[in-house]
Amino acid sequence: MSGAIAFDTYAFVKKMRDAGFSEPQAAIQAEALMALVEDRLATKTDLARVEAELKRDIKELDVRIATVEANLKRDIKELEIRLEARITTESATLRKEIAETKADLIKWMVGLAVAQLGLVGGLLLAILRAIPAAH
Repeated sequence: MSGAIAFDTYAFVKKMRDAGFSEPQAAIQAEALMALVEDRLATKTDLARVEAELKRDIKELDVRIATVEANLKRDIKELEIRLEARITTESATLRKEIAETKADLIKWMVGLAVAQLGLVGGLLLAILRAIPAAH
């Protein structure tokens, strides 16, 4: 397909002449119309250039998308590593606090048990002392 379009200038000039234009006026109008149409029509070369530009732009976008994707993957991996480290640290801290709380609880329980034994022992001694005196 060529860049030219089928335009019957003779038929156009004849119609213009029949409408009241002189032949030179009709011919000039036909030339002006052809120049305008040819100037505005895209040729195969124009379309090929636009297609090549679009392909280049798409390739550039593909590269940019791949770069963003790689950066996101790297960032996600870094976040995962930091999160795992934070979880490990927090887990160790919680285990330590639980162990300390457990040790404190055992101390309190042993202390209360000793105090309770002392109190029960004292009460038993008081009861035992009181029983012989009553006889």
